[in-house]
Amino acid sequence: VEIAYVGNLARHLLGEFDMNQPTVAARTANPTADVNAIRPYLGYGFMHTRAPLFTNNYNSLQVSLSHRSSKGLTLGLAYTWSKDLTTNSNDRSTSATNSNNFKLDYGPSSSNTPQILEVNYIYDVPFRKNQEGLTGHVLGGWEISGVTSFVSGASFTATQNTDPFAAVGPNGLGMVQNGDIAMRPDQTGSIHKTKKATQWFSTSSFTPAVGHFGSERVGTLLGPGLQNWDLATIKNIKLGQYLKFQLRGEYFNAFNHTNFSTVDSSVNDSNFGQVTAAHVPRRIQIGSKLNF
Repeated sequence: VEIAYVGNLARHLLGEFDMNQPTVAARTANPTADVNAIRPYLGYGFMHTRAPLFTNNYNSLQVSLSHRSSKGLTLGLAYTWSKDLTTNSNDRSTSATNSNNFKLDYGPSSSNTPQILEVNYIYDVPFRKNQEGLTGHVLGGWEISGVTSFVSGASFTATQNTDPFAAVGPNGLGMVQNGDIAMRPDQTGSIHKTKKATQWFSTSSFTPAVGHFGSERVGTLLGPGLQNWDLATIKNIKLGQYLKFQLRGEYFNAFNHTNFSTVDSSVNDSNFGQVTAAHVPRRIQIGSKLNF
């Protein structure tokens, strides 16, 4: 058994921001002005910019257990309890909400997965292992193996696609014309995790932000987790001193458990809060080989 603390601290990470975004003070002082009239560099629109200005920290408890082969059984277990926090989850396609305050986006990253449990096992069935006689050939030579996964969902954020901060076009978007900025709504109450396909969380906890950046923090929601059993059954048949035949069946998501994958996160959608996709169902493949 091994128990460990594992952590990582990173600074000066590459990330994206709008170098020509107006300041909040400029928009507040000129609430009805066209955004292009209050930009730092007049005559230009938003400017995609990348620079090493972002941060990340990761902290985890990691536990592993290894049981070496005993009476045909080999077992391994790994459990991780962690938190991954950052001011930007990646270096492109996700831009800072406020180019003058990167800490506004500090929170769980899109890859933050709080809990992961992985179990792997191989059981070489000892019964009739020598495969003597017809009964031995039928009942002996079996092997069962698999990997079982229990994974909590990854962090994600509710979004909206209108306003902050108006004054451009019929729907606004004055401060965030850069399409890589994911605007957040206001969080008006505690979030309840209902975890139903028709409503994964309490959608009433959010309302669209108007005339300001939304109050919701990054990564306040946790997506669907994963429960998966990948199994294999193997039959080894001795055909002679040097000749062996193996037949194996492999079952991915063996129990055909429905694992949801995607939740609609936009407050402007009619499907807001609903599960919209799932991981693959059970798959089976059969193979054989001859060893000589």
